[in-house]
Amino acid sequence: MMAAMASEDVLSEPDLRTRVEDGLESFHARLAERLSHDRDQGLLPAISDPETIASVVVTYLQGIWRMALVDYERPRFERQIGAFLTGLGL
Repeated sequence: MMAAMASEDVLSEPDLRTRVEDGLESFHARLAERLSHDRDQGLLPAISDPETIASVVVTYLQGIWRMALVDYERPRFERQIGAFLTGLGL
C-alpha cells in the first residue's frame, strides 16, 4: 500500500503526503528498533547500524512492492529478497 501511495499525484496533496511520510517513518522506526534489539541480543553483528539498515530496507521495499504490481513471481522474489538480506548481513 505504501508503494502505491508514494506517487506524484498523492505526494502533491499535503495531507496525503503527511500520511505517507508518517507511515514510512513509523515503519522505519519499528524496524530500526527491532534491528537494534537483535544486534544487542547478538543476533546481528555488533557493527550493524540499525538506522542505516532500516533506511536501506525501507527503500528496497518500495521498489520490490512496485515491481510486484508489474510482474509477481513468488520464487523469484524470494530469491531476490534472500540475496538482499544476505548482502546486508541479515
